[in-house]
Amino acid sequence: MPVWITDADPAVNDNERRIARTIDQINLNERRIPLPDADLASGVALTLELGASATRVAEGLQRKRSEITKTAAIGASPTAKRLLTENRQIDLDQLAIIADYEQRGDTDAVQRLERAGRYDFTYVHKRIDTERAATRALLEAALPYAAYGFGILTTEPDTNAGFVSAATLTTSDGDPVTADHPYADPRKWVVWLAVEKNALLLDKETGALVESEAVDWNTRHNPDAEPGEGLRHAESVQRADRWTPTYYLPEDALAGSGFQVVVPEPDPEIEADTAAVREQARLARRRVIELNVRGEAANERRNKFLPRLVAGATLHQSTARFVAETLAHKLNHTERTKVASLLRIDASSEALVTAISNASPNRAWTIVLAMQIASTELEIGKSLWRDALPATQRYLRFLGEAAADLDLDFALVDVEQAAAELIDYHDIDIES
Repeated sequence: MPVWITDADPAVNDNERRIARTIDQINLNERRIPLPDADLASGVALTLELGASATRVAEGLQRKRSEITKTAAIGASPTAKRLLTENRQIDLDQLAIIADYEQRGDTDAVQRLERAGRYDFTYVHKRIDTERAATRALLEAALPYAAYGFGILTTEPDTNAGFVSAATLTTSDGDPVTADHPYADPRKWVVWLAVEKNALLLDKETGALVESEAVDWNTRHNPDAEPGEGLRHAESVQRADRWTPTYYLPEDALAGSGFQVVVPEPDPEIEADTAAVREQARLARRRVIELNVRGEAANERRNKFLPRLVAGATLHQSTARFVAETLAHKLNHTERTKVASLLRIDASSEALVTAISNASPNRAWTIVLAMQIASTELEIGKSLWRDALPATQRYLRFLGEAAADLDLDFALVDVEQAAAELIDYHDIDIES
């Protein structure tokens, strides 16, 4: 193997020398036989680890800074680098996300993302992010309770979890347990914090609670608007989550605690029913929380897909039918009757839906056009020449252009031209 030896500048430290050499080595290899992606990622990661900035490396390798940042993260992640070597159908952005979780030590997230398919990656990533955000919010809300000495539950206990709710306890004298009792000896108790998203309204500056009735909501998104008398501006408040604590005593701490479980008149059926209702309610709350997380993740994934759906030169063959069906269900009786007369079909909803279902893509677009025509026509009155809406103006210009291009026996007359703002109605000759 040929070797080129040069004098080393003693003024340059080892890290700086290694950075320059690594950038040179990457460039020399890339200009001969491109490096494997994993080796390139390792080299880029090394330069940043040695202290080079992403900007410097990007300039040295003639790449974008954002690409260097992602590549370096992948190079520092064994999992991301392995997936890159295996040539999985995962892009650079997705590998960088896996690398970020691995750097944080979140092995659960790494494993879930590795199992996710290419098209489910965004959905799984959003679910993980939402779950982690919820955990962070819970821990933040729990800090004051932890400072008192309470144990913090990360999941709501079920009816057989080994915890007794304060609501089902009494003192040794038979008095109900109040919220003050757990604070007498917090280390014996644990707390579960349930959250109601955006349930509180707070003053942005002081954090004080604000009643919704005290806010003029008409001023929202308008900083210069003056609130009504006795009301405050909507931009002066913000939403916050409400955290509600439920205190539990571990069953093994019940003996000698000074508390006892409320013992109602024995009725096994009622006890079973009550326990079942409580457990059903707990599971229902868990379902709402979990499905909301999934719903939010699905929304984000879908909204990333939609631009791709409409980016192609050719739309899917069912597009016209979908648009037509959507518009058909929004028609009122008068509009539907007008559409039926244009299409020469029966005026019932069933007839219109059947016509759409049986339509070719071109015929479906014709039905869409008929529905738009009907909707616009019903808004046009005899004074269109002076009070035409923008929608009417667009509609009339379309009719004029379409008739001319299709060589149809139709042209806009003077009042229609005025409505379309093609002429000024003052210039219409009313004597002829």
